[in-house]
Amino acid sequence: MNKLQKISILILLTIIFTGCDVEYNLTIDNKKRVIEEVTFLEDNSNMLKYAGSIDEFLYDREQESFYDTNYVYERVYNDNQSGLNVKNSYSSIKNYVDSKLYKSLFESANIIEDKKFYSFSTFGDYYRNNVFSTPLEAVYRYKIDKITVNIKFYNIVNSHNADKVDEENNIYTWYLKSSDLTKKIEFNLSDKVRSDIMIQSALSKNKVAIIISLIVITILIITIIKFNNVRKQNNRI
Repeated sequence: MNKLQKISILILLTIIFTGCDVEYNLTIDNKKRVIEEVTFLEDNSNMLKYAGSIDEFLYDREQESFYDTNYVYERVYNDNQSGLNVKNSYSSIKNYVDSKLYKSLFESANIIEDKKFYSFSTFGDYYRNNVFSTPLEAVYRYKIDKITVNIKFYNIVNSHNADKVDEENNIYTWYLKSSDLTKKIEFNLSDKVRSDIMIQSALSKNKVAIIISLIVITILIITIIKFNNVRKQNNRI
């Protein structure tokens, strides 16, 4: 195959692989523990070009990337797009930096820790070209144009280079694009904690338990009221 033919195939693959959406969500709590959740979505019609069914396509991706790992994954089905939702948790940011998904984006991280602040910056070579590219010899690889990274912090953020900030929920967003393979993720955290974010997160995590507790309490109150009404009527008699 000559160079011109290879270029033609590359152009064709770029047209075929219209791009999958990647939402990469991290939560870093006040003890620097990390919760990781990533959602990969691809057009259903595109997946069916490379597999007999959407399930077959997703099964191959599971086996290729997440089988026999600590990642918990489940399939996501929508009318136009489907994919995988992947989760993991880490006892520290340093452990997270050694994870498979982080290593697919960055070589390492520069971390400076003090009693009053915590500084983080992606460091070294950038491997996002492995994520953004489409290998010619592969049967299929995700063709990703942009990865949206959302990080929710429990601590107050002193400084950052995020592209977007949701101050109310303390979520900072970075857009990693195929056109910029040298963009860093940088942030500096204060030792001060935002109590409103911790309460919000606790309520969100225990939502089901809280709802059940409220239902039980409501039933108990109604039961007590009815019992008291019956007792009052009996006393009148």
